[in-house]
Amino acid sequence: MSAKSDAKLEEFLKEYELEDVWDYLESQDFERSCWRKSITPPKFYYKAKQVLGKSLGTLLAETNRGRTILGQGKKQMSLSLDMKNDLISIILVEIFSTGITIKYSDFSLLLDEICCLLPGEEKCKDYYFISRDGKKHPSGKLYSKYKIEDQGSS
Repeated sequence: MSAKSDAKLEEFLKEYELEDVWDYLESQDFERSCWRKSITPPKFYYKAKQVLGKSLGTLLAETNRGRTILGQGKKQMSLSLDMKNDLISIILVEIFSTGITIKYSDFSLLLDEICCLLPGEEKCKDYYFISRDGKKHPSGKLYSKYKIEDQGSS
């Protein structure tokens, strides 16, 4: 990708307040010629960002535990059970400390962002959230812990 194309992409991402995507892309070992094939579509990414008010990558970069999780994710390895629980804890602290109200549909967006940012977690999606499509109550650790804490704070 040329410097002109880099500038256009960076400008586009800034327009949608997605500067952290640019930072993420620059920190990865992508070959610039492959970026277009590798980029998460901004529309999806922007929706996921709306859930927490910031991207998951930005949120994780704010804490030592989060940076450790990101480091493991860059290796495209599955997270340990402790790291999975740390990830859930970081997300829930952000939700409850900022007073964000999460809808059922937001859990799918969060799960998509987790799997996009941490590809090794794709095979463990059910650990975080299982939608069940209205047949039964949803489950998964992220959903369950959110519901427990949400009911406790009511």
